[in-house]
Amino acid sequence: MTVSTPKVAVDRVDVRVDHATLRIVEVGRGTGYAVRLLGPIDEGWSLRFRNLKTHARIFSRFGLDASTGTVSFSRETTDTPADVIEALQALDTLVARANGVSRS
Repeated sequence: MTVSTPKVAVDRVDVRVDHATLRIVEVGRGTGYAVRLLGPIDEGWSLRFRNLKTHARIFSRFGLDASTGTVSFSRETTDTPADVIEALQALDTLVARANGVSRS
């Protein structure tokens, strides 16, 4: 007779971008955007985020402040709403990749 062990589901909460918190902020020598992240941002996740952003130019514009759970990025004077949406989509991808890497 074989005894099976019941599988226990482990709830894992991923970090995600809260698009509703997008705002214009001072960044360096100009203005930019900032958006909050939701979910557990620990030292390991922060390190994975930073490592991933250095490997793809599209992610290089994002700066993480883990202490506030905020990501900021530069703003161009010629940015259209479509450009901002594209940046947020790139950030979503970066965050998803950091979450995916953290699973392994």
